Amino acid sequence: LIFLLGFTVSIANAKTIVVADMPALKKALKTASGGEQLRLKPGNYGRISLWKRTFTPELMIISDNPEKPAKFDSVKIRRSHNITFDSVIFNAKFGSESKDANQRAFESTNSSHITIKNSAFIGDMVEPGEGKPDIRSDKTLRRNDAIVGFYIGAGAVVKHASNIYFSHNTFKHFHVAAQFVKTNQLYFGHNSIHDIRMDATNFAEINNAVIENNTIENMIPWTGPGGSVNPSIGDHADLIQFWTTSTDKPSSNVTIRNNYLSSGLNTYYVQGIFIRNEKLDQGTWNNNNKYTNFVICGNHIQNAHVHGITVSGIEHSKIMHNTVIRNNYSASDDKAYLPSLYLRQGSDHIYLKNNIVAAFKSETKGKLVKGPHAYKRVRDYSNWQKSSIDFFDYTNDNNINRLNVCNKLEANTP
Repeated sequence: LIFLLGFTVSIANAKTIVVADMPALKKALKTASGGEQLRLKPGNYGRISLWKRTFTPELMIISDNPEKPAKFDSVKIRRSHNITFDSVIFNAKFGSESKDANQRAFESTNSSHITIKNSAFIGDMVEPGEGKPDIRSDKTLRRNDAIVGFYIGAGAVVKHASNIYFSHNTFKHFHVAAQFVKTNQLYFGHNSIHDIRMDATNFAEINNAVIENNTIENMIPWTGPGGSVNPSIGDHADLIQFWTTSTDKPSSNVTIRNNYLSSGLNTYYVQGIFIRNEKLDQGTWNNNNKYTNFVICGNHIQNAHVHGITVSGIEHSKIMHNTVIRNNYSASDDKAYLPSLYLRQGSDHIYLKNNIVAAFKSETKGKLVKGPHAYKRVRDYSNWQKSSIDFFDYTNDNNINRLNVCNKLEANTP
């Protein structure tokens, strides 16, 4: 057994079954009880669904040749437990169904101990005849519409879950790459996300999570009809977003560390780490319902939106060693914003240390604990590169590696 961040992965005594096609996979899944390793030969295995299945020990579905991975059109898991996918492709081709913007390449509900690693989630673009044309004169177009020339659907959606592990995966060509709702014990790390229309990652009502070492870049939002910029109807793209809408309680015990987040070449107006407590803002909840015990550490964010790192309705949390600078491709755009470390209303007992930011804003009346060099404003961003992981510790004359600093910090540590 291997133990990793609270997840238990069985690798011993697995029964290997080589699977050559979709009928053989269905047969193997029907008879599997646990401990099997289904090794898939190259090919397309279509759509599969697992409902009310518990495997003890885990069931592993893995490509027999990772250089020629097996493909799925979609996978749905309901009320099932102990399943791992390794080195496969979720190759969603929505086709004529793309009018439904809620389609998912992978979906898991009411399930636990689900692992996806070393895999790829590849979405689809709305083609002519499959959605609404992007015409400047069409005043009916709205965000979330299936719009010709833009990506559609979601890569992975996980709800009502526990012990979920996503690692070393790639997501591209979706409306939303990954969404996790009402999930306990989540690890989302070392993933690459790019060429996404709306949101790279969404999180709501999450307890005990680590989101680390992800690269998220090159967003392609729909900003308005025919290339216009209309924030009232266009996409509000986010790189890492938390919300409380349609939840029962706010997220808690979350570590967001050492992620590289860039709006990319195609647009600048993308929110970085955006953590909003809508229910508290709107008066639905009182001050007893705040995000609690977040650690936001060592993240490198490049965009040209006021929301670089924005938090609201949050308490007893740390924001440390982050870099928030303006996307250097926006330098010639006088309408681009300086991204901010932004503490909105309801932020209380927030510890700030060694953040490098283009701008700092605070609306909160709560307590801020400012450690050494809580934030340092930097306007000259022209020389910052993706590889810049070593930053100056302004408390002394020695360079520190922020990766190592932040790796020692988790939401459940003092």
